[in-house]
Amino acid sequence: MDTVTRSVLPYHYDWISEDVLAKIQGYPPGVIGVATGFLGRYREFDACLNIVWKPPTTETIYYIGVDVCKHFNSMVRSTLAKPENEWLWILGDDHAFCQDLWLNLYERNVDIVVPLCLRKNAKPIPILDDPTHKISPTEAISGKSGLLEWGGLTGNAGMLIRRRVFEQMEPPWFRAGQDDPEYSGSDYYFCRAAHRAGLKIYVDLDNPIGHIHHFAIWPRRDENGEWYVDYR
Repeated sequence: MDTVTRSVLPYHYDWISEDVLAKIQGYPPGVIGVATGFLGRYREFDACLNIVWKPPTTETIYYIGVDVCKHFNSMVRSTLAKPENEWLWILGDDHAFCQDLWLNLYERNVDIVVPLCLRKNAKPIPILDDPTHKISPTEAISGKSGLLEWGGLTGNAGMLIRRRVFEQMEPPWFRAGQDDPEYSGSDYYFCRAAHRAGLKIYVDLDNPIGHIHHFAIWPRRDENGEWYVDYR
């Protein structure tokens, strides 16, 4: 029974160098907002969050419950509540990421940037939606690297947003049921509202974020009676 086993975590813990530490300590504070349930889903997420490199004055706030749209707006209000806060980093508790993800996103120095993320369903394609249907998510990133300016819609997993964005947009910044009353779609609404405000959204193709999925590992036999591993 042959298979390849990899850790959910991106890589082992690395000590931060003095140069990088000094640089991060000079960056302005902000809020890491975590949307989660009363029972956290994945400890791998907590492990990543625990060791991520961030300014020492960063506030990490867990927003607990099922109304994620309300949580996103609460994250914004927490960010704006303190004038020294310059950014909001939105996370869900079903993601894994490298220690330097926040730093790399912040140093892109753009108003809105989101790490490349895949849908966690039977067809794991990038969470990129072109409302004009001119290009598929896979085509949108094919052969590209670095920052991709995205005029369409995207999810907000790992999205780093500067304070000035919220000051320029009309609250509430996230609104549910705008496209379809049966779906929240608050992340897509935010993208549309940001575009209307003349803001640009970038997808960082060099700094992806992992989407943790729930699955079971089954021992199976093929038609020749040989054992293999079936992920479901």
